[in-house]
Amino acid sequence: MMKFVKQNLISLISVVVVILAVAAIFYPFKGWRSALHHKMRHRLGQVAVASSLGQTNVTLPGHKPLYKGVVTNKAIAVRQKVQQAMVAQMGRIARLAARLNSHGRVIMRGGKEVPLLNGRPESRLLPRPASSYQRLGNFRRQYRELFTENPRHPHLWLVELHAAVPPTPRQIRRLVKAQLRRMRMNTPKGFHGRQTISSKSLYQAIARRMILNTAASHKIYASPASFQIRSFVRKTRLPNATEIFNAFVDCWLQGDIVHAILEVNHGAQNIGDAPIKRLVHISVGADASSATPDSGSGNGPIFLRQASLSGNNSTGTNVSAGISMTGHVGTHQYDVTFVDVTVMIQPTDINKFIDAIYRQNDAYTVLNVNLRTVDPIDAITHGYAYGAVPVVRANILLEAILFRKWTVPIMPAAYRTALGITATKKVMP
Repeated sequence: MMKFVKQNLISLISVVVVILAVAAIFYPFKGWRSALHHKMRHRLGQVAVASSLGQTNVTLPGHKPLYKGVVTNKAIAVRQKVQQAMVAQMGRIARLAARLNSHGRVIMRGGKEVPLLNGRPESRLLPRPASSYQRLGNFRRQYRELFTENPRHPHLWLVELHAAVPPTPRQIRRLVKAQLRRMRMNTPKGFHGRQTISSKSLYQAIARRMILNTAASHKIYASPASFQIRSFVRKTRLPNATEIFNAFVDCWLQGDIVHAILEVNHGAQNIGDAPIKRLVHISVGADASSATPDSGSGNGPIFLRQASLSGNNSTGTNVSAGISMTGHVGTHQYDVTFVDVTVMIQPTDINKFIDAIYRQNDAYTVLNVNLRTVDPIDAITHGYAYGAVPVVRANILLEAILFRKWTVPIMPAAYRTALGITATKKVMP
């Protein structure tokens, strides 16, 4: 046996080496080989990432690429500085937007916001009215006068618009009777039974003359019923803080519509050549789109968030798909309301009117425009002479945004509670 081993020692050693080599492939070095393959793949991935980073453009918002390569600490610091500048710029834009939004609505006096009623400062009314009955009574009187026509006050809306209403049948009949009475007085005795003109034809002639004279001497048809007027003007008691705030919001938004009409009708000599022939009605509030002159509008909630969400928006969301085209309801920065305007207008001037509204304040958005043709024969039978050009009845629904940066300081406590606004909440960056 030993002799065989000695003679075949080299062969035996070779067989053992082969057996060990085969075993090394499958066991116990199988785990080591797998780990080695995983490590190699990981290293190759790191090489690929490093190569990709080396080819990456390092850029900053608003700048051209700085260089190509790995992002350094210096580049990170520069990026942070740019981001801080962008945040600061966003804050300045927000403050500027709020200041533009408040133009013509409030002024600053002694570091406090004072609301304007048709351009006139009204202090000590908001957020909590003064206990002075005289001050509250003066506000109610001035608010009521805003919708009247008094030539001694040229700043009143109907006076500014140079507005009128068609003659009523009662006015026409009164003039007909007076004319017939004068005719009888001037008729010689014995000829009273020979009058050739009838009361009916006289009525038609006088009605035609009065209608045309009204259209020729004014620039638009409008009346106090064309505006939304808060119901406290018809009550004996004085208005409270909520009613005063609502009245101010109404006047701010309705005043913008009046000034837009004045801009469009500028240069017109009469209703016949005025682009906007008649102001039918303006409604303001969350229910403005469904309001009419006779529906009792002017007493509902102003803001959509107040009406639709009952002042509770714990999620902080600012949109609701069913509210309007934009979906805006309101956020901690602004509140939203509707303005519904109905006018008789030449169809070629509708866009001009919308542009004029936008120029009054940047926070308006047109949600819907509904047009209906107007029959001139039907219009003239009701006393409206629109002229020789076609006219349409345009119903325009607007969304208006009011920033809390300037509304919250004059907002009554009941409003702030309904909208979930606390005294310490930051309303604008």
